[in-house]
Amino acid sequence: TALVPDSRRRAVLAASLPRVTLASVAEEPHPSAHWSGPAAYLRFSELFREHAAAAAARGWLVDEVPGEHLHMAVDPPAVAAKLVTLADQAAEAYGSRP
Repeated sequence: TALVPDSRRRAVLAASLPRVTLASVAEEPHPSAHWSGPAAYLRFSELFREHAAAAAARGWLVDEVPGEHLHMAVDPPAVAAKLVTLADQAAEAYGSRP
């Protein structure tokens, strides 16, 4: 409820979530050190500040939308707008390659 306050959005999100093992939930997410192509990192919460810094150190584009872990479900228009901005910046920085 704290992460996705809107009950309708929360219900849709919960219904679409796959079942995962406890081990996969406990696994620490991180920007892949093995990714060689252009990339960007969009951070929502302070929890992932170190991951964003690691992404920036790899030369990735980094931006943020202040929020919480599931902010894409809380404010889809703001997240989508920021993703479009990152895509535009990537196209400019990396050219038209994927």
